[in-house]
Amino acid sequence: MPIILRLFASIEQNKNAVKINLLKENLNITKISTFISLAEQFDLNMVDMSSINIPLYKIEEATLMELTCRYTHADNRIGKLTFDNLPKGTARPIGNALRRALLSEIEGIAVTAVKISGATHGFDTIDGVKEDVTALTANLRQLELRLYSCRKKQLTIDTQQRHVTALDIDGDADVEILNPQQPIATLNPGATLRMQIEIQKGRGFHQERDSSGLIPIPANFSPIKRVGYSVDAAEDGNESLVMEITTNGTISPVEATSQATEILIKSIEDSKVSGAFNGNAGTFKLEPNVGNLLNGALKWALLSYQNGRDNRPVLEVVCSHSEIEIRTDGSIAPKVVLETSLTELREKFTSMKVALQNAQCELESAKSEERELHKKPIRFGDVRSVEDMPDLLAFQRNSYKKFIEFDLPEVLSEIFPVVSYDGRTSLEVLGHELDADAKTDATPLILSFRLNTDGGKKTEEFQVSVGDIPLMKADGTFIIQGVKRVGVSQLHRSPGANFGKTAKQTTARIIPYRGAWMEFEIHTNGTQVHVRMDRREALPATAILRAYGVETNEEIIALFADMDEDEKELIQKTLQADATSSKEEALLEIYRKMHPGETAELDTATNRFEKMFGDPGRYDLSKVGRRQLNRKLELNVSGEERCLRLEDVVAVMRRLLQVHCGHVPVDDIASLTERRVRSIGELMLNQLRLGLLRMARHAREKLTIDTEDSPSYERLSPLRRGSWRGLSAKHSGGSSSPETIDKLSLFSKVSAPELLRGGVGKGAGGLGLIAFG
Repeated sequence: MPIILRLFASIEQNKNAVKINLLKENLNITKISTFISLAEQFDLNMVDMSSINIPLYKIEEATLMELTCRYTHADNRIGKLTFDNLPKGTARPIGNALRRALLSEIEGIAVTAVKISGATHGFDTIDGVKEDVTALTANLRQLELRLYSCRKKQLTIDTQQRHVTALDIDGDADVEILNPQQPIATLNPGATLRMQIEIQKGRGFHQERDSSGLIPIPANFSPIKRVGYSVDAAEDGNESLVMEITTNGTISPVEATSQATEILIKSIEDSKVSGAFNGNAGTFKLEPNVGNLLNGALKWALLSYQNGRDNRPVLEVVCSHSEIEIRTDGSIAPKVVLETSLTELREKFTSMKVALQNAQCELESAKSEERELHKKPIRFGDVRSVEDMPDLLAFQRNSYKKFIEFDLPEVLSEIFPVVSYDGRTSLEVLGHELDADAKTDATPLILSFRLNTDGGKKTEEFQVSVGDIPLMKADGTFIIQGVKRVGVSQLHRSPGANFGKTAKQTTARIIPYRGAWMEFEIHTNGTQVHVRMDRREALPATAILRAYGVETNEEIIALFADMDEDEKELIQKTLQADATSSKEEALLEIYRKMHPGETAELDTATNRFEKMFGDPGRYDLSKVGRRQLNRKLELNVSGEERCLRLEDVVAVMRRLLQVHCGHVPVDDIASLTERRVRSIGELMLNQLRLGLLRMARHAREKLTIDTEDSPSYERLSPLRRGSWRGLSAKHSGGSSSPETIDKLSLFSKVSAPELLRGGVGKGAGGLGLIAFG
């Protein structure tokens, strides 16, 4: 399928044909002839010299693409050019040709010779100058110059300055020095340095002979310091050519690339093909410059030449700097293939030049807008529309509202009902009463209980005031013992998985919101993966997998089958160190590590392990922790699944192995992506949960006591009378976490001024409101 690589203005489609309107200002005779030849090949209709009609049934045979150029620049010296929509196989040879032209054919300015008073040759020393002639010439070669003349220029230095730089060069109106701070020499006190410096324009590398008392300096005229290119594949089958260019500042990367395309176009236009062919083979002589610059690109163009659809007549191509050998299948003359391929390359470089001009125009337009923006003064006094001040306290108020309306009922349903150890008696919560709109500083939390005894045959309902809940005022503050205080949100480590690496070991921690930690570690000088649960003694990590039901070695190895050999080797050695071989043995071994000295029974060990990581009442990753696991381990698990699953453990172990082997970077513990904010509502909820858990534990003990003298409903008599406070409000005046607001200070409403000074001086978790004792 022939590819037309062109910039076009617009496309109009009717029932039978597609009309393509070409850009007149970018059109030249080469482009017009190419479209005419295309029209003749496909029997198309040229309406005029600026448009072409393609029948719809022919549209698949000719694909129009727009070559675009994107320019990303860090400064005037470093730039990245991206050419999009190049046909497959085109980008690499074109990038190679551009790189050759950039490095060898761009004109630059360099110091070619120097005459130094007191020096006769390039290895001489100078009295009073610390550097020898070799060091001086090396410093002169670092000068970055612009020359606004075609003739040679001579610059002079005559100074007694101790540190001689390019600023001490007596300049010329046609010479501009871009790095005036470039060091040249260091003089002793009282010494004088006199020299004449000769500069000129040129290309490539050149060294003059010693003449007229001048010391020649090897001159590298090229202003291009470094050129690299890469090829990216696009989804539509095309390619993108990415050129990364570094210059010395005398020319921008866009200007240098534009000059390189002009040089390539001119070298093709000036080339003269001479030679002879015999049948299907021919040897042709090329201009040396064409062979040097277009060696790989011309070979690609010849081999990809098509005579009709899906017909490649060129069988073999041998390129050198001065000649080229072509062998075809006899259906077309080698000379015709060579001339057509040169024309095709010229067309591609012409399109690239147009795309570069458009990119340069966009860049100049952006710079012009930026200059205009900086030129125009901004008068804030002339601003008539003033934005409303955002409600900065809405976050705290919404958090407290969520605590009252949603979190409080949820924690009650989580802890209750409480069942006695013998299962005969239970205590359940029917509801709660809380006056959130009260005009006082705090409101009592009243719970309605139902006591079920004898398996539900006897019931008794009663109410108990379990404590006071402080009320938030409209300005987000609390009144505690007559003092206005404010709660400060905490910024702390987020639940989820964290991976780190030190000189001694590589670690991975699964951190829940509530529950036991699971920590994996690989020592630097070790060959095994260990795991610790709740900071207890370590055991081989494969024992955890067996406890989850992956019992055999073959099943465990299959979980890591797609990893690298060094990563799989660690798993193999961990299996060798693992003394367990089944789920039952793994559960018993975990129980011994968690409860040393106790007799291990299978039922007890199974129950403890399931409750440790699978009971929502004891283990909770939270929605934030589950989201962090999904993001870091590339999982897709619902936020409602808050317990630790086998898939989570396997994913953590896989990433730990990648971090240890250097295939994945470690986590930055100081990054905000690894932290979360605990608001005032969450801080109060945690204290409320602690108080309710203490009350539930006390109630369970009371429910278990059974005597014949007292009826079962009397077991909770202290609770019924309300004399026992399962949740107590201890807002001591000396508490440091609820920050006091000083009404005399203008900045008093800035909570936690320690945070403004860049530090959190009250614990690693930050400052927060301790609402309940």
